[in-house]
Amino acid sequence: MPSPFPGMDPYLEDPALWPDVHFRLIAAIDRHLRPYLPPRYFSSLSERLYVEDVQNVISPDVTVLQVPRPAAERGGAATLVADEPTVLLFNLEVREPYLEIRSVGSHEVVTVLELISPTNKSSAGRGRAEYRAKQEQVLASRANLVEIDLLRRAPSVAHVPPGSLQSLPPLDYLISVNRASARDRAEVYSFTLRDRLPLIRIPLRSPDPDVVLDLPAAFSECYDEGAYPVRLDYRQPPREPLHLADEAWVNDLLRSTGLRP
Repeated sequence: MPSPFPGMDPYLEDPALWPDVHFRLIAAIDRHLRPYLPPRYFSSLSERLYVEDVQNVISPDVTVLQVPRPAAERGGAATLVADEPTVLLFNLEVREPYLEIRSVGSHEVVTVLELISPTNKSSAGRGRAEYRAKQEQVLASRANLVEIDLLRRAPSVAHVPPGSLQSLPPLDYLISVNRASARDRAEVYSFTLRDRLPLIRIPLRSPDPDVVLDLPAAFSECYDEGAYPVRLDYRQPPREPLHLADEAWVNDLLRSTGLRP
């Protein structure tokens, strides 16, 4: 069953669900790009790893460490025995996968493709600083940078000229392509919740032509493999609030597909 939305599904923007979406979508993008790469290139998945402070975690990965034992038989009123709690262990290790296209032989990084996470856009915690550091590292190199931001949460951290987005029509999502040969410009794909996802030109090393990423197809594959049709409750509003202008549109859309009464 495909997503009921023509493009990005706002229910997947839930920070608690996003790590699963992130891993699946990056892997799907890799599978869709790989067959179109010339023989002198290969793609590889890498990940950024850091440990987040407890107070800054947006949606911690909580693991059950110990389950309650059956309650003990209570005797007289003289001895008070506490009930056994469930012990939960916070996993504060954050893993953010990204895609690299490299040259065969030298293994030089030609293009880095990033999928932006909620932690990258949050002003709290290490996620934003870690992302910015990686971004600056790529921009200081000979590699192209492709940034895909499918989150309406907060302003985008994609590398675009300051103030340039104000000249564009209203947008919900943004994809930025920065070529190593033209650091003073960005090729931007901007779109809204009501639009389909774009097909993106992915740059390689000159004079090789760009390859085209079929993001809609990669997204559909991610949605199917994640079993999101049975995991998402479309009867409720999405975790990330909708713009007022979109609330009625989303309600009508979900009703027309039978996902909302």
